[in-house]
Amino acid sequence: MAKNKAIDIDLQALQTMKWLTLQEACVYARVSENTLSGLVKDGHIYGRLVGGKWIIDRQSIDDYYNAERWQEQLAIMEIKRRYKRKVVI
Repeated sequence: MAKNKAIDIDLQALQTMKWLTLQEACVYARVSENTLSGLVKDGHIYGRLVGGKWIIDRQSIDDYYNAERWQEQLAIMEIKRRYKRKVVI
């Protein structure tokens, strides 16, 4: 079992679920909440707010990672985030 934010999540169980909580999706995708939130906001992964909590479509995570350019897209997002934080005015 993988640990994320002090919760135990069974990765095999996640592979059979259609919808994941934000924490479950982070464990499944092996990314931080910030990265996953960015992917949702950019429209790469489907997620929506239900009752004030994010639910993420597991198949959209699989589709994104199976895309030819997923590694390049993640690298570009991370570079953009780094430079946003380091902007000096």
